[in-house]
Amino acid sequence: MDGLLTILDQPHYQKIESIKSDLNERFYLFDPALPFHPHFSYHVAESYNEMALRPLMQQLARETAVFTLKANGIGIFPGPEPTLYIPLTRTQTLNNFHQKIWSTINPLCQDSVTYYHPENWFPHISIGPSSIPVEKLGPAVQWLNQQNLFFETKATNLSFFRQAKIGYKLAYQYIFEN
Repeated sequence: MDGLLTILDQPHYQKIESIKSDLNERFYLFDPALPFHPHFSYHVAESYNEMALRPLMQQLARETAVFTLKANGIGIFPGPEPTLYIPLTRTQTLNNFHQKIWSTINPLCQDSVTYYHPENWFPHISIGPSSIPVEKLGPAVQWLNQQNLFFETKATNLSFFRQAKIGYKLAYQYIFEN
């Protein structure tokens, strides 16, 4: 799977990296060999027509101004491979940008993940890769509950990540210009 996302601005990128590192030191939740870039996703699909995708991403970034997002608290996506995350407050600006991405980009992909469709989308920052051992969730959530997970971050870019042999790799990134 590949996807369009925003990589967090530097102070918050480092904040999430630090939280992930602390969680790993205390509970060993994540494989340190897995690459991880603190981000939030807009669109994920099996594959994209990248020749058409790149200029459209560039145009979207050129037309988009940096915008602020509020992160607030902790959450868990349950299942066989639970994921810890920080929810993002949906704003009109975020919803409009997400809708614009979907209407522009979705025709260029195969097998888009419906979870990211505007009607289903739950914006969030994953704290690390999924596959957290269920028995470690309770202690990890207790520790996270003591951390300050309420902050504002800025969306400054539109990035494309491609699945690699291990994890995901940044293929290209466009900075918001408007």
